[in-house]
Amino acid sequence: LETWREQNRKIIQHRAKTFRNTIIKLKKWKLLSHGAYFGYVRHPFKDVGSQLVAEAMIKKSGVLVIPGTFFGDGQEQALRFAFANADQCAIKDLYERLENLEI
Repeated sequence: LETWREQNRKIIQHRAKTFRNTIIKLKKWKLLSHGAYFGYVRHPFKDVGSQLVAEAMIKKSGVLVIPGTFFGDGQEQALRFAFANADQCAIKDLYERLENLEI
């Protein structure tokens, strides 16, 4: 299983790097943290809660995220993105989908 494990490690590592680089390009969005499977991002919509932003994102841009408030108090500006099962094109497509998103 060593070969399989190494191949998968490289794929996941590349997805994480692509996610990081894509979110960093979004001027209004802020990457708070990321790991191998998830990214935590601050959305740019002041005075709009994370649940409303998440609902608008799926309806307007087809991006499904988990609201930060699902993880605790004080997370109104945060969203959790899961990218471990997304391919490179889908991850890179986040830029187009989020750059001009309006709520």
